[in-house]
Amino acid sequence: MTEHRLFDRYFISVVAVLTDDRDIAGAFVRETAAVLAQHYENYELVLVDNHSTDGTEQVVADLLEREECVRYIRLSNRYDIEVAMCAGLETVIGDIVISIEPQCDPADLIPRFVERTIESGGVVYGIRARYDATLPMYYRVGKRVFHALSKMVFAVSPPRDAGFFMGLSRAALNALLQIKGKTKFLRVFGARLGFGASSLAYDVRLRRDRMRGRTAAESVDYGLAVIFTNSPRPLRVVSWFGLLAALANLVYAGVVVALGVAQGGGAGALFSTSLRTSAMFFLLFLMVSFFIEYVTRSGENTREGPLYHVDVERTSNVMIRNEQAKTNVCDSAQ
Repeated sequence: MTEHRLFDRYFISVVAVLTDDRDIAGAFVRETAAVLAQHYENYELVLVDNHSTDGTEQVVADLLEREECVRYIRLSNRYDIEVAMCAGLETVIGDIVISIEPQCDPADLIPRFVERTIESGGVVYGIRARYDATLPMYYRVGKRVFHALSKMVFAVSPPRDAGFFMGLSRAALNALLQIKGKTKFLRVFGARLGFGASSLAYDVRLRRDRMRGRTAAESVDYGLAVIFTNSPRPLRVVSWFGLLAALANLVYAGVVVALGVAQGGGAGALFSTSLRTSAMFFLLFLMVSFFIEYVTRSGENTREGPLYHVDVERTSNVMIRNEQAKTNVCDSAQ
């Protein structure tokens, strides 16, 4: 009995986002399709083309002529990777869904993610072992600060060193797709679904010389978006600062009045009015900035209309393996 027979009752869906990945698309698809064909009878590989402009579309078109059970979705514009990933997740039909990053995730670990997802019945996070060693020092420091502040102050923190190599049960995926603002921060929402969550450490295996990633500015923007989108605590923290500043200002005014009465108006020299005014304006504008940021981030998830549009959809010549053996497929009405 072949190994994939153990999972005959499960349909496995694998989702990957391609963004100008012509150089690695062929190797990735062939490797992933071979792993799926070896281990499973029922599967699909969903490729989401995030509006690539380097010829990725043609490479995939050629692969569709040769590989089985591959679906191709091209988005009409380029979106954040998590929006593009969600576009694929919303189309899958599998009982177990695996998301994978083509540039660095080893396809031969898919069976381990599937097995662990079946056991947990929820979400499995892929944790990149020794990943920090490949990052610049400023990125590592900023990453530690972000996670520490998120956990201590804002009570929101995505799994440390988690990439997009994830496993989702159908129940967990259905719950995820119902969450407002689901198209951002899949790793954060996955930990808050209430289903079993576990992790699986693995070594990154690059398919190109150098791994692409967010710039420093994009990383800061992503960190702020995670915090402001997933927790109301930033506004609460600022409101407490504002309350303390108001009380301090009230106490200060009382002291000035009391000294003025006691010393006949000479108390003004004890404090710098300009310093007090500058401090109060700083706190005021800090509160305004936080409020604007929070409202802006929240508005991104409440805007009307779809967050993405599909431009092209294609499928392999063969989408069902061993079609004649499928008892629920009829050639004609009885």
